[in-house]
Amino acid sequence: MERKPSPTSIVSVALPVALTNLYSYRVPEGAHLVPGSVVAVPLKTRKLNGVVWEKLAEGKQTLPSGKLLLEIETIYDCPILNHDLRRFSEWVARYYLVPLGMVLRMILNVPQAFKPIQSTKQQRLFQINHDPSKNTEPRKRLLQYLKENPFQDSSAKFYSRTELAVASGVSKSVIDKLIESGCLKETLIPIQPAEQQELSDNKPMLLNHHQKLATTLLQDSIANSTFKVFLLDGVTGSGKTEVCFQAIAHTNALGKQVLVLLPEVALTAQFIESFRVRFGIEPYEWHSRTSQKNRARCWRNISSGSASIVVGARSAIFLPFRNLGLIVVDEEHDGTFKQTDRVNYHARDMAIVRGKFSNATVVLASATPSIESLVNVRNNRYQHIILPIRAGGASLPNIEIVDIRGHGLSKKKYISPVIYEALRQAINEGAQGILFLNRRGYCPITICHKCGLRYQCCHCSTWLVEHREPKCLLCHYCGYSTEKPTFCHACKETDSLVSCGPGVERISEELSLLFPEARKLVLSSDMHGGMERLRTELTRISQGEVDIIIGTQLIAKGHNFPKVKIVGVIDADLGLSNGDLRAGERTFQVLQQVTGRAGRVKAISAKGFIQTRSPHHPLIQAIASGDTKSFYKYEINEREASGMPPFQRLASIIVACKIKEDALSYARHLAQKAPAVDNINVLGPIEAPLFLLRDRYRFRLLVKTSRKTTIQTYIQNWLSIAGKPGRAIDVKIDIDPYCFL
Repeated sequence: MERKPSPTSIVSVALPVALTNLYSYRVPEGAHLVPGSVVAVPLKTRKLNGVVWEKLAEGKQTLPSGKLLLEIETIYDCPILNHDLRRFSEWVARYYLVPLGMVLRMILNVPQAFKPIQSTKQQRLFQINHDPSKNTEPRKRLLQYLKENPFQDSSAKFYSRTELAVASGVSKSVIDKLIESGCLKETLIPIQPAEQQELSDNKPMLLNHHQKLATTLLQDSIANSTFKVFLLDGVTGSGKTEVCFQAIAHTNALGKQVLVLLPEVALTAQFIESFRVRFGIEPYEWHSRTSQKNRARCWRNISSGSASIVVGARSAIFLPFRNLGLIVVDEEHDGTFKQTDRVNYHARDMAIVRGKFSNATVVLASATPSIESLVNVRNNRYQHIILPIRAGGASLPNIEIVDIRGHGLSKKKYISPVIYEALRQAINEGAQGILFLNRRGYCPITICHKCGLRYQCCHCSTWLVEHREPKCLLCHYCGYSTEKPTFCHACKETDSLVSCGPGVERISEELSLLFPEARKLVLSSDMHGGMERLRTELTRISQGEVDIIIGTQLIAKGHNFPKVKIVGVIDADLGLSNGDLRAGERTFQVLQQVTGRAGRVKAISAKGFIQTRSPHHPLIQAIASGDTKSFYKYEINEREASGMPPFQRLASIIVACKIKEDALSYARHLAQKAPAVDNINVLGPIEAPLFLLRDRYRFRLLVKTSRKTTIQTYIQNWLSIAGKPGRAIDVKIDIDPYCFL
């Protein structure tokens, strides 16, 4: 009879699967494991990576009925996940009502990092030998990209095939065929992995009085190694980045690690370039466009402590820092910090929780702070640091409201004569202009003027957006696309389809007629070429190689374009009629941010123009007058009076199914089973605004409670009473929802 393992040889392992329980495994004879060790274990027919969560404690083991415990198969030679990260993971799982394994999945999503990194690696250098005899459009695009990005010994750029393909907007097969034909030469070059260097703070900038005070406060907090949250609230161009650089340098000098969170991948390029110029090195990068090899190296060096500074997107909050001293959340107000898939966490809020577990200083930086953060300042949870003036003597742009009801815009024209004239003068002076419209593509709706048919996605209850690059009708939710038809599918009429309303591509088309000689660039998330292309275009703008930038929200966040003199907002009313509780706040923030791209150097007297059909709207007036305090006061009072966040709490529950009747039936069942509790209101179910999404019908229930109520406990009890839905029905819980579609 085989002996049962002794308690000392059993550990509980957390696995990255959608389960809440831990699994017990035998430790191989002679092996020494501690909580946080990364291991590989068998689970049914699979082998999964997991983390030793704790030594076996009574009542914690999950024993397969009638079977002996399985043994850990692999113990990885990599740093452990420390106590702070494990407790943080448990907190996130409890707060957002998700299995611990789903949080762990975000931490362990780089299996290459668990194996020792080789001392050398090879990268590819691509060079052009000669042009091909047959030159297709993709080949031209690839070769043109390589010509525009020459490789020099002093600043060679290395690519994997995938990275080069993404950067140039072609498939890998195009590269392979050019190599086979001898047109393209591929050289493998062994290079040493670069470890994190010490910062060389050799280019400190002169600080004004407000920046000096801010820097002192942050450095004192970092030196004390105590958890504290600061709201760094400075007007656009006030030097918030330099204050953060000073804090980063101080943290690095103390031997602690730094995490900088940015809301958009697009912002990392400019931040990293500014960091390199300032300190002589580049920080580690972490976002969705980082290659798997670089992600593995980043993860490993962070966990070992050799990576001292990391710049990343929201998922970087789950990296295994060993000695975290400072977290900076730039553009803290930005809604993209909210994850809306699987684990619906908010990276800004979780940065504060992570900082608390690590005794780190947390800096929330913004020119347009979120109402949540301002209320936390009012309640003395955060310390408020204000930078009221622009750095370097620059002035904020003057804002002019353009009432497009009275400016005689001709049919299918969207740029008013006022903005046209301002752009013309700016270009003649060698300056730049920005036109902002938060709408991708060419037009939002295609309609038949004969029968009224509007082209809608066949998988989602939303209109198809026309794009001219490439030519198609596209759903921005599920990605479905189709060629734009030449006749109406309903009435069969030819030449009856009309493109209604403008997108950025249509504004670019209009500019081509107004300024045929001007150098124009459209910046939106639809742009081909990935991160490398985006970096190239941002550099072109900064160096003055573009006259007019037409962009979506992508250009509103944090960019420093020193030659921009004019900013024109094409349609300021977009979003004002949205029923979302944050619609006014978000519109105010994006308009304030985008107009703030102008006049960021002392020599430029800048102007911002806001085209609107609602010139007397309080929000529009607040931006024009620069009276941000009045706007925030009004918005905060409205939220408090209506009992909305941050004064009360919300949780959203979405019930979705391919069969509409089944989704509605279970949603009604949930509503009927909701326990009656004081200070808790359950609203719904009603159809979600985006009723059909990826072929699934969606019904929403909303839970509203006081701040003192533990909403998670209520929801767990409620769902337990209601029982599990059918296998075809999804129930998605979103604590503190940001999106109400």
